[in-house]
Amino acid sequence: MSIAALMNHVCTVHRVTDETVDEYGDVIGAYSPQGTERLAMSPPRGGQINYGPGVQPGGILAGAMRPDADVEFMDVLDVTSGPEAPSKWRVTAVAHPKGHHTHPRGHHTELVLERYTGDIA
Repeated sequence: MSIAALMNHVCTVHRVTDETVDEYGDVIGAYSPQGTERLAMSPPRGGQINYGPGVQPGGILAGAMRPDADVEFMDVLDVTSGPEAPSKWRVTAVAHPKGHHTHPRGHHTELVLERYTGDIA
């Protein structure tokens, strides 16, 4: 079975393209869409996290994309279709496992994701 058969989500990849510092010294990033990708996602692993206003599902989620997907560390994935839609996830790690496959970047792109609750607009 190909990993493409497991890619049951569609997401828009958003990347910080412009950063400014506000009057409090916080870095504010402006996100711009980089394109749409298919994504395989495993169910979130972990428990619940209290982000302040209340308890919500937390933990990490593993994902996979095609080997030449344009995705980088700290990108935000806006999942628009699939079992986890609608939701937003931040990329916290990107890996390209090589194994025995002939593609220069390996069989697929592996991602570690965390739930993202900020704005991307």
